[in-house]
Amino acid sequence: TESGVAKVKLLESIIDKNLWINYSKPEGLPEISVTDIAVLDGDLYASVGNKLCKFENDSFYVVLEVSDNIISLATDGSQLYLASLYKIWTLDGTNIYTSYTTRFNSISTRDNNGNTQLLICTELYGIIVFESGDTFTIVPNSPVTNGISDIAINSHGGLWIASDKNVGRGFMKFEDGVWTNFTKGIYPEIKLN
Repeated sequence: TESGVAKVKLLESIIDKNLWINYSKPEGLPEISVTDIAVLDGDLYASVGNKLCKFENDSFYVVLEVSDNIISLATDGSQLYLASLYKIWTLDGTNIYTSYTTRFNSISTRDNNGNTQLLICTELYGIIVFESGDTFTIVPNSPVTNGISDIAINSHGGLWIASDKNVGRGFMKFEDGVWTNFTKGIYPEIKLN
């Protein structure tokens, strides 16, 4: 939460605020705003800024500090993964993936026949699937936004859409049943979205 980590016994009445215990700076968190939590081997971890904290003996302590603020945590049962807006690390601090163009929203894991797939949800470009050092992207065949300011049809029957200036996601084309998105991130020659 924005006020630390809170816990309550699930068999209790969770609507009773007196049953909740809150952990924040006095209990070892470097800041009170926690971006995510995860459990690995029965141990609770919390991300705070650019630090990963572990909960032990009713308090938190920093186990890892990385170069960027952590936005998401995920575990596959044997490894803990940390994500910033552009990087992914493992619990030992190894940077396993970096994007130079695509901003991350969150991460998750799934089992693929005994191999861990790391699912990286991105801001504009679908889901990046990372497995054993290889990646592929799952992108829905859709426009990048539904904020539309203008529509035009070309001589071939292709539908062109300009994004709303408040949304700023470039422009899109729908032709022959396929959407093509033109954004600054995909086409750097476009100066603004």
